[in-house]
Amino acid sequence: MKNKSAIAVTTIVLVAVTVRFVWLLLVVNRQWSDVQYYDEAACHLAHHLELRYIDPTIPALHYRAWFPPGWPFFLAFFHFLFGDSPWIVKIVNLVLSALIVWLIIQIGTRIFSQRVGLIGGLLWALLPGQIVYVSLSQYEVFLTALIVGIVYLLVMDDWATVTWQSPRLHVLGVALAWATMTRPLLVFFPLALAPYLIQMSGRRRGWLWTGILSVYIGVACLGWGLRNIAVLGEPVIFSTNGGYNLWHGNNPNATGGAFSPPHSTDPGLNPDALGTNELVLNRECYRYAMAYIRANPRRFIAMMPRRLLHLYNTDTTGLYLSFLYSPLEHPTLLEPLRHESHFAETLTVRTYLFAMLFVLIGLCTANWRVPHIRLLGYIFLYWHFWVLITFGQDRYRVPIMPLYCLFAGHAVQQLILVIAARTSAFSRKATAPSAA
Repeated sequence: MKNKSAIAVTTIVLVAVTVRFVWLLLVVNRQWSDVQYYDEAACHLAHHLELRYIDPTIPALHYRAWFPPGWPFFLAFFHFLFGDSPWIVKIVNLVLSALIVWLIIQIGTRIFSQRVGLIGGLLWALLPGQIVYVSLSQYEVFLTALIVGIVYLLVMDDWATVTWQSPRLHVLGVALAWATMTRPLLVFFPLALAPYLIQMSGRRRGWLWTGILSVYIGVACLGWGLRNIAVLGEPVIFSTNGGYNLWHGNNPNATGGAFSPPHSTDPGLNPDALGTNELVLNRECYRYAMAYIRANPRRFIAMMPRRLLHLYNTDTTGLYLSFLYSPLEHPTLLEPLRHESHFAETLTVRTYLFAMLFVLIGLCTANWRVPHIRLLGYIFLYWHFWVLITFGQDRYRVPIMPLYCLFAGHAVQQLILVIAARTSAFSRKATAPSAA
């Protein structure tokens, strides 16, 4: 039985790796626009021990804290070892993808059943909208691995027996700190985990673990904040694009999702008018966004459903960035899809919507009294809170898609059980002796 289980797990991991490797071979894309910033920053960090986000179109223009540092620091390690090949980030993403699938299966087996874990892992492995991120130098695959790894550490341990000396507690703290340095909105994430930790280990110990995890995040924030004071002269805790992101979701032209600002000299309508100083951009965008929220509180609240809609209405941002809009190194066998993009978009969206239908069924039929399932609920609620006050985009949903796939797997298992029960009942009825 164990051999069959190991074969099933290995097969699904290989499926995920194979489809992504084939994608990388067929679509040899170049990194471009903001996507390229991360890889350029990682290369610069590897060679000069200095983090700079370099504009590929204007090399003289660079930012020193425009994006959060978690992903560039991780990627810089591999550029330091293996050089500046554009394949480095793709291979790193490929390995992380294999790890994600394995973690999905382990989490699903622990929370639901092995069948659910296998179905969830296979679903995530084959979703087109998730496959394409393997060829991008953005942080999505890395953050997904961190989030799934955090959940794995939480559900696979017996928190009633954990002590402050347990290695897993401190590994979890490091993972949370690194995730926060990759996506700063996770800064209060331990508070979302607190109800689970309290339920699993008691009130006193649960709050103690929450505090220890928060200390790891606090130390990371303090260290990076001190770096920014030394380099920028101002106490930027995470990154200088935070103000722009808040403004992007809270301004007169906001749509609830990503949009291009109009050509205007009014910085409240178009922050590009502020110039290229990242500190000024950050500071002024925060000011304009907060002023707009105070002046329009009703619209701020009314926009919340639209922000959520933009989080879920499609699954194609990765497809645009890696294939449909991206420059390629050479023509590909999939070139007809670039000219007839509607087919690729439709296939991606319909596959995603079909999967989300099962996710919805799984969410409705899951036993929410189970602590591990509640933990996933706490994570979903926390994730959506920040979208409600900024703006939504389908790529922001990528790190929690593996958890959604587990609920889809649960729905499929329930469907299998219903079909099996009805088939068994029909068979018994057909073979029962007829009444005299």
